[in-house]
Amino acid sequence: MIICAGALHSPGLLLRAGIGNGDHLKALGIPVVANLPGVGENLMEHPSISVAACLKPDARVAAGQRRHIYFGVRYSSGLEDAPPGDMFFMSTNSAGWHPFGQAVGTMLVVVNKPFSRGSVRLQTPSPFHEPRVDLAMLSDKRDLLRLVDGFRRLHRIITKEMVGDQVTMWFPAGYSDAVRRMMVPSITTWLKTGTARLLHDSGAVGRWMLRTRLTGGRSLDDLARDAGALEEWIRQSVWPSWHVSGTCRMGPDGDRMAVVDAACRVRTLAGLRVVDASVMPTIPRANTNLTTIAIAEKIADDIKGTS
Repeated sequence: MIICAGALHSPGLLLRAGIGNGDHLKALGIPVVANLPGVGENLMEHPSISVAACLKPDARVAAGQRRHIYFGVRYSSGLEDAPPGDMFFMSTNSAGWHPFGQAVGTMLVVVNKPFSRGSVRLQTPSPFHEPRVDLAMLSDKRDLLRLVDGFRRLHRIITKEMVGDQVTMWFPAGYSDAVRRMMVPSITTWLKTGTARLLHDSGAVGRWMLRTRLTGGRSLDDLARDAGALEEWIRQSVWPSWHVSGTCRMGPDGDRMAVVDAACRVRTLAGLRVVDASVMPTIPRANTNLTTIAIAEKIADDIKGTS
């Protein structure tokens, strides 16, 4: 049997089957089949922060086009213990499907090699209840420090004259519940965001009203000047990159926290493998998509070779 439900649900499936931390399973009344304490541990994610800009009409994506990522840059923070290429930066010229999103560009900075680790736990034994996910982003302060540095790098870029010539205003951004709801297409959202765009394009008064609404009185310049306020904003605004991994991690014999071996076979059990991003012992310094495909193809070749 092969489990490939991803880094959030593969550990959930194992735990419900009695494979995982024995104390956690007993507390939920689940009989312990295999005591593997690493199941659901080592949850990794790429923490991100972003800033946004209302673009002048000539700088916006053309009508009918999807957003463009103009460039992506991987760079090294220089932080002690951090590997090369531990950070990532990119910019886009569209932030959403709706009228206002099409008038907004974003700049994003990501910690490509985080030190923080989270976990996945069951809330109940029922498969109808989602597992409890704690990403624990920025629980290791080294990740916060690198995002602070990343913001300051972004701020130096956005204050360049050539960038300012294409922008009417900058504002702090994030992926809050309100923003998430706006990403779901609906007539109500279209009308609200269309009104916001009209305000922006109507002139100075409209832009002042919009700026007041978007920034809450806190500008990017304010954050750049106040280290305490910047750290607070990052903690409140950090968001995941949808690159969860590591919760059924691979490891050598003798590693009690390793869930699978080098062939993705679940330890102490015969005939069971996990093949997805959950087996990654550490998160790659990139999108996890290609790495996950490579793992699947390698294990498929192994299985075919032994069948």
